[in-house]
Amino acid sequence: MRKFFAAFIVGLGGCLWASLTPAGSRAEELPQLGPQGLPPIARQILLSPALSADGRTLAFVYDGDIWVAPSQGGDARRLTITVDNDGSPRFSPDGKWLAFRSRRYGSDDVFIMPAEGGEARRLTFSDGSEDPCCWLPDSSGVIFTSAARENGRDLWVVRTDAGEPWPITGGGFGEHESQASISPDGKFVAYVRRGGDPMRRRGYQGSADGEIWLCEFDGVSTRNHRALTQNASHDAWPCFADNDTILYATFAATRTRSSRAARLTAVNRQGDEVKGWGGEVELDPREISVGGGKVAFATGNYGGWNLHVGEFGKRPPQKVNTPFIRIKSDQRTGEVAASRVTLASEFKVSPDGRKIAFVAGGDLFVMPTEEGGLPRNETDSVTREKDIAWAPDSRELVFTRAGGAGFSIGRRDAAKAQDRDAALPAHVSEGKFSRAQFLPDGSVIAVRNEREIVGLWGEGVKTLKIEGEFRWANLGSGDLFDVSPDGQWLLYEQPNELYDDTLWVCNLKSGERRPLTKLFGNCGHATFSRDGKRVSFICDQEGSYDVWVVDLQRKPVEFKEDKLDKAFKDPPRREEPPRKEEPRKDEPADPPKDEPKPDEPKQPELRTPARKAAETRIDFDGIDRRTRRITSLEGSEMWPCSTEDGKVFYFIASVQGQSNIWKLTLDPDKGPDLKQLTQSRSSKSQLRLSADEKSLWFLDGGTVTSLTLASSKVTAYPFSVELRRNRRDLRLAAFDEAAWVVEDYFYDASHHGRNWPELCARYRGALGSTSTGDEFGGVMNDLLGELNSSHQGFTASDERSDGFTESTGYLGVRFDAQALSRGQYVITEILKGGPLDVPDGPLPGIRLVGINGVALGAAQPSLEARRTLAQLLTNTTGKRVVLHLNDKFILDGSRTLAVKPVSRGDAFVLYYEAWQAWQRQLVHKLSQGRLGYVHIEGMDDPSLRHFKHHLGNDALGREGLVIDVRFNGGGYTAVDVLEILIKRPWLIRRNREARDVSENAYRSITLEKPSVLMINQDSFSNAEILAEGYRRLGIGKIVGVDTAGGVIGTGGFRLIDGSSMRLPGTGAYALDGENLENSGRKPDLFVENHPEELDKGIDRQTEAAVTTLLEQLDAKGK
Repeated sequence: MRKFFAAFIVGLGGCLWASLTPAGSRAEELPQLGPQGLPPIARQILLSPALSADGRTLAFVYDGDIWVAPSQGGDARRLTITVDNDGSPRFSPDGKWLAFRSRRYGSDDVFIMPAEGGEARRLTFSDGSEDPCCWLPDSSGVIFTSAARENGRDLWVVRTDAGEPWPITGGGFGEHESQASISPDGKFVAYVRRGGDPMRRRGYQGSADGEIWLCEFDGVSTRNHRALTQNASHDAWPCFADNDTILYATFAATRTRSSRAARLTAVNRQGDEVKGWGGEVELDPREISVGGGKVAFATGNYGGWNLHVGEFGKRPPQKVNTPFIRIKSDQRTGEVAASRVTLASEFKVSPDGRKIAFVAGGDLFVMPTEEGGLPRNETDSVTREKDIAWAPDSRELVFTRAGGAGFSIGRRDAAKAQDRDAALPAHVSEGKFSRAQFLPDGSVIAVRNEREIVGLWGEGVKTLKIEGEFRWANLGSGDLFDVSPDGQWLLYEQPNELYDDTLWVCNLKSGERRPLTKLFGNCGHATFSRDGKRVSFICDQEGSYDVWVVDLQRKPVEFKEDKLDKAFKDPPRREEPPRKEEPRKDEPADPPKDEPKPDEPKQPELRTPARKAAETRIDFDGIDRRTRRITSLEGSEMWPCSTEDGKVFYFIASVQGQSNIWKLTLDPDKGPDLKQLTQSRSSKSQLRLSADEKSLWFLDGGTVTSLTLASSKVTAYPFSVELRRNRRDLRLAAFDEAAWVVEDYFYDASHHGRNWPELCARYRGALGSTSTGDEFGGVMNDLLGELNSSHQGFTASDERSDGFTESTGYLGVRFDAQALSRGQYVITEILKGGPLDVPDGPLPGIRLVGINGVALGAAQPSLEARRTLAQLLTNTTGKRVVLHLNDKFILDGSRTLAVKPVSRGDAFVLYYEAWQAWQRQLVHKLSQGRLGYVHIEGMDDPSLRHFKHHLGNDALGREGLVIDVRFNGGGYTAVDVLEILIKRPWLIRRNREARDVSENAYRSITLEKPSVLMINQDSFSNAEILAEGYRRLGIGKIVGVDTAGGVIGTGGFRLIDGSSMRLPGTGAYALDGENLENSGRKPDLFVENHPEELDKGIDRQTEAAVTTLLEQLDAKGK
């Protein structure tokens, strides 16, 4: 099977020293890396520049902290110095304060501090990830973005007196507003609607782009929202230059073509391009700031990650002016990072059962099976080791050294703790090798270049060459194939024409290759039994993975009548052990044997020679009839192994969300007997049966563990080892791994037309300019963004956190926004199923005046004693909280209600269910009950069950169905939904009451009614595949806007430093060859929604969908 793998190790930090020099006057020329013509890379990447109102001071982010320096250049001064990351500095217009975000409480919150430095004060307290955008013109508050409600991101305002924040935008479920800028007179707010960081998908052209919008603002609420830019490219980082001019960065080369590098441009409030701006100078600006007649912005790759500060003129700058900023600071952390590793990613027990080899943190360790032993690090390198294999003598190990630059086989004498790489044959260096494995005779075979299995050394495999497709062999870890006990047959997997892995065998002597299975599903975890008579494996032909067995030979016929005859035969004679004779009293005892001298090696202990393995013979005639499924539990069964007689099978099964070991006994007389052997919630994997069949070995949550079958004793082999790594070397190793993964496994071999090695050379040169994991992650995401690909992303491992976190309890209600601005909590809606939705509960219009006896907002007369709602609900999820409710804004006379607040995730479910209920009511109302409605939240199993449920709940008794996949993030079940929708009547069932029902409905789930499909820019991935199938199969009309154009099958990969990345590995193409990636699916009827109308309960797309389907029904009835 195609598997991804994980490795564990600590994250990285960095060093601090900056020396940025102005353009044209550098103290020394920086290295030119990557494509010619690009500016040299900045020595330190300074992010989020913010100019003070007078333009004299520049704030920026470096090393995870906020710094300030003179805007013309000079010495920088650090203002924050916390363990957690800070960012997004914003100077107040009066110059007294600096707002910023900080992650010191687990998620980003808004803080303010004196502009010259000092104690920071927290303004927001929810766990919704807040980010400051700009100050109100009178410096009384901050506009920020928050993801605390409605499954989207809205603009909010918070006063500096620590008052209650309130939202100023809504826009409906799933809408996003961010990057706000307010006009100097405070009457208008510009912001980005939808979209994301443009540099994470350079050159994108599609409906999920960000656009600049403008709205009027009266200090409390917004109105008259309208788009200022309308193209299919990303527009971002708007910033008012004056009351009528808005600067921003655009990636639009033309209205129909996008650029990879951004340019600086401007529009007025009417959306007209300002004369003199909008040229083709691609400075690659990001994070624009204006103050005191100056403009500042950071740049990306095409600006060398340099910082620009210049005079604000009538035209955009033609080059990046980088001020000379000196950051003189000691390193926050040392050059060497030490981490404590306690989890293994793979393991192998030696053939003699006395040693365990395992991989932890990317290193290879060996420890004894005797309890109390300590592990020894056999490799201790920044390179990842994997694919452990013991030699038959239990002394030598082979493994894979997996680095970004290449793959090689390592050879280690574990007994002497010595490398044996010098003994490797010369041809082992010719290609990328992985998954080495010993044969019983000591020969070694491995996969080369993911295209063939070859012999590495040993007489029997000198000419071995098994060609095939072993894609992902270098990416995964562990055993890729198995060898029969007699060493004659190799068992491995090969993909068929349907991408499913099937089992194949190859005779290592004759070279004969034959398929072993021909099932309709994916096969894996295949192993020979110890007697070589059967193969056990898993297959998902029936949906989830089950254990299957194939008997390699025909079983002889057994007769029960023979058992009686057998009972009359003499039982086999038991051999008595030889009796030890005691010496006669008059004879001296045997003299003691001489002990070896201290400098002489002890003689090896004589062992009973291992029995010769029986010959493995495979009868291919009728082998498909000897292939059978032996388990069918509700979840998936993995890692099967069996006893030699084939009567007992062990496997790991996931039942009711718990992974445990099970035992299946197949008794032809009594029938199957199934027992659960372990009872724990930890994840288990890599199950193996010991050679003597007395114990099971497995990984239990990353701990090597054995289970003695006779006594059910569980023995864990925990370890705790310290790994010490040079931080820079480790980061480079992680970068090289990421570069190799994309180079070899990105779904498009041409990398969307980009020169990937050249890009990697350029970005690798920028690593030395980063400090924290956040900065490293930013560079890596920019690199992946060069591919203009969906389904990619990089999450850096960052030790810049003290691990402290807070959570917020949510009440499942909506408050009046204008009342919130006055510190008054007027409940306007109580969400169904929420904490306040109880019998005899409160009604909309009631005031929330206190929590647990503490007055809230306006009910608290003392400003100093006021607490916000989020403050009083911190860490209250699932706990008893007493609410005080009243008709007046006073605590006295209030009624109390005890509730259990829910988590933010559960609150999102409540918002979603409320939105879904509104949509269903809207469809019923608009169609006068003729149409049903179902929203498919995601293309996954829970959403599929929900879809099937509503086919009965809301489609029965109606003439048609509105199917909604807006805000659907994708998954894998489009084929299941389409399978239901494409069914057409072909047979009628009728009972004596003459009630007709389609055979499809009688025997399965079907719709068999007209339908219409709704899509939008947030219909993503597998939802787009559903739209393609819906149109291609002629099921019905599609209404909405183009989908995002993000369709790639993806997986995940954990890098050597603990960072992780997504890997787009499989493309999706229409039958005419069109790539669905970067090509959204278009509706038959294009209809856009407006955020203000959505706030008023008007959904134009739903209205159009209902009208379209009713017209179809009415036309059919004529």
